[in-house]
Amino acid sequence: QKVTGNHGNYHREKYFIEVKDQVLKQFTLKNPLSQTAQDVLKNIDTNSVSIHIRRGDYVNNNHHGSCDLGYYYKALHHIKSKISSPHFFIFSDDIQWAKDNMQIGEATFVSNGDIPEVEELILMSMCSHNIIANSTFSWWAAYLNQNLHKIVIAPKQWTRKETSDTLEILPKTWIQL
Repeated sequence: QKVTGNHGNYHREKYFIEVKDQVLKQFTLKNPLSQTAQDVLKNIDTNSVSIHIRRGDYVNNNHHGSCDLGYYYKALHHIKSKISSPHFFIFSDDIQWAKDNMQIGEATFVSNGDIPEVEELILMSMCSHNIIANSTFSWWAAYLNQNLHKIVIAPKQWTRKETSDTLEILPKTWIQL
């Protein structure tokens, strides 16, 4: 079987909406989750909400930039108005920053280097609801979330300089803040 690699940003539903079911079927686990990821998965329930905070290379990136705390607090307020007793799972490439700055009370900080990134994506997709960053990684986690009643909150401004092209990134059912 020949393997083909593609390079690009694949976070526009319009490119594959007609074959969405087939695309989603391609994302299946081939190997069991690590024990650490399984331990996190045991705590993911109907009130679970993943929060993805991307910093790393975005902090000083003139094109993308990181979502600010204001965005996350608005998203938290919205989730809390819709979901009783949400259980937050925080994923980040800068987990210490998230611990120091996300004042949300009870939360599970998942990212710690013990769980491979692909398993973090899977765990985010297993949460009932998602608060995503302006990141392809969390976009796919939310997109792969199969909860029919999921709430997905995404940043309205995907890049520092908004264009009409970037407005097409988010599925219509996602809430833009």
